Amino acid sequence: MTLTVAVVDAIRADLAAVPPKDESAREVTRLEAISLMRGEIVALRERGYTWEEVAEMVSGKGCRVTATTLRTELSRKATASKPKTRHRRSSGSGAQDPGGGGKPAGGGIAPPSVKASPPPARPNPEVKKESPAPAKPVTDVKPGGFVVREDSEI
Repeated sequence: MTLTVAVVDAIRADLAAVPPKDESAREVTRLEAISLMRGEIVALRERGYTWEEVAEMVSGKGCRVTATTLRTELSRKATASKPKTRHRRSSGSGAQDPGGGGKPAGGGIAPPSVKASPPPARPNPEVKKESPAPAKPVTDVKPGGFVVREDSEI
């Protein structure tokens, strides 16, 4: 069968006419099932049930899970749903960021390949650096030789 634009258009029309699939008939993985039951599982935990007791209840209804799986998945979902807070360093000038909270341009999310480099260290004006002791002139040095110097005073 030769594929022409007319054939592709007919396929597209047939695909567009397919009714939506009944969502309740869709098969899910155990992890998706845990995610769907998250609210009820958390409510049981708040009512004093242990992870093991909750896992037994869920497994008894046909979704075999362990307490460890429940604990891991629900803690993973909880940390993923919490927004990450960023601490900004003060620039020292007292100026506020007019751009809107330090978000990168173009949608608010930096690409994963872009890594922010730490700001350069600023010298502390209160700390005075001592200049090193002047080096003593070295005499009688042979090429490739090692010269032992006296310790400097600090």
